[in-house]
Amino acid sequence: MNLEKSLLVSVMVLFAEASRIEAIWCYLCDSSSTGVATTIPNGNQRQGDCSSSDPALLEKFVYNCDRYSTLFNSCETAFDFAADGKTVTRTYRDCINDQGKSIIRLKGNSDCQPYTYPPGLQTACACTGDRCNKENGVVTYNGMEQSAVDGSSIAMIADKIAADKASAAALDAARTNRFRNGWSNGVGYPGGLSLSISVSSSED
Repeated sequence: MNLEKSLLVSVMVLFAEASRIEAIWCYLCDSSSTGVATTIPNGNQRQGDCSSSDPALLEKFVYNCDRYSTLFNSCETAFDFAADGKTVTRTYRDCINDQGKSIIRLKGNSDCQPYTYPPGLQTACACTGDRCNKENGVVTYNGMEQSAVDGSSIAMIADKIAADKASAAALDAARTNRFRNGWSNGVGYPGGLSLSISVSSSED
């Protein structure tokens, strides 16, 4: 019996430790009144700073999602828009789990889909990583609607970094080739001058 109790305690400790490791931190707030029961604390509703993408202004809204459920493994950001479909008029930030993402049909990191819950929202997005739901709008990139910070989504930033690296590598390769070709042609260095010195002597 003691062995069984010991094993049970060990399993519980391991489970608690795993939960602690898997815990995710998200911003929980609403720039409007949520109007329905959610994990958003009442004091974090009707907060204008919730619409900001500045981590310093959002820090007061950060929560460990394990406080509400150990099933939460992602962060959510949802928006309502003006008549132009672009200007954000409401920002909602919350924790989300796999079931919630499945209901909204969210797939990859920062993917967005039309969704109207809580009432008054039009688009919901999900991301993976602590404090990742700091987006302040959405963009269409590669045919997909994605959450974005100041007009740039995670995919856009990643693609730009990859393109910049590829461009830098191509420039380095070109410079190396020019340098090698310069030496082989007797120039000495790319763009340099070829200097030839001859010395002759005569005997009187």
